[in-house]
Amino acid sequence: MRYIAILISSLFIFSSCTEDIDLSLSSTSPFFVVDGHICDEVSPYNFVRLTMSSDYFLNTESPAVSGASVVINDGEKDIIFEEEEPGYYMAPAFFAGEHGKTYSLTISNVDADGDGISEIYTSKSIMPPTYEIDSVKCVYDDFLGIYKIGLFAREDTSFDNYYMFGYSYNDSLVCDSYLDYAITDDSYFGSDYCWGATISTLTEDFLRSGVINEGDTVTVHSISINEDLYKYIAAIDDIHSGSNPMFSSTPANAVGNISNGALGFFTAMAVVHTKCLVEK
Repeated sequence: MRYIAILISSLFIFSSCTEDIDLSLSSTSPFFVVDGHICDEVSPYNFVRLTMSSDYFLNTESPAVSGASVVINDGEKDIIFEEEEPGYYMAPAFFAGEHGKTYSLTISNVDADGDGISEIYTSKSIMPPTYEIDSVKCVYDDFLGIYKIGLFAREDTSFDNYYMFGYSYNDSLVCDSYLDYAITDDSYFGSDYCWGATISTLTEDFLRSGVINEGDTVTVHSISINEDLYKYIAAIDDIHSGSNPMFSSTPANAVGNISNGALGFFTAMAVVHTKCLVEK
């Protein structure tokens, strides 16, 4: 009877742990968020986007911030970014960044905290040098059952380099967010020449657009980035991927490079586009 009593007691204890707990998560004050990037070519991706943060469980687009003054200085002159859509401030026509220049972003005429007083937000980024790419290849790996995109390129080993790789498939952009891109430092390549290192993989599931055909076109977007952006994207990836909740710290926003307590990042980057055909 003693063992039966212990068993009944244990069942009662475990069954009593199934009670639902309804957590009421309070809202917090919204933050001003900056997403800005310029590159070394005339591109629609030379823009600064301004929004306000919203609640985690709110399934709507972040509110745009309109009417701001957005200016980038290249060390010689001010470049005014005009608002073309709510929250999107675009570079002037034919604008392209130059390697080695420091670009300073200034955002004003914004009252993010709603106290009736406009704040000023600033950031800086150096346009990194580009690098020489000989070719890329997209070849099917029979063992893994995936297509591997390999890079053949020369690298300047006199300083540390950081890279971001994305691609388009049949001229349709596949990677459209930081989490879609692959990032690495130059230790991955190991020497002054990269002999076909795999920089990304291509699968039909990721394309979401049907089968992969031999002879289709893959355009690799090889982007030189700064160390700060490399660390920022790595932090976003860690937050997005998650970790063991028993031993991890409390989730937090990735630390950007915008002043005055704003979230987000401003960066200058150098881009090289290289095409190849899918090979079986």
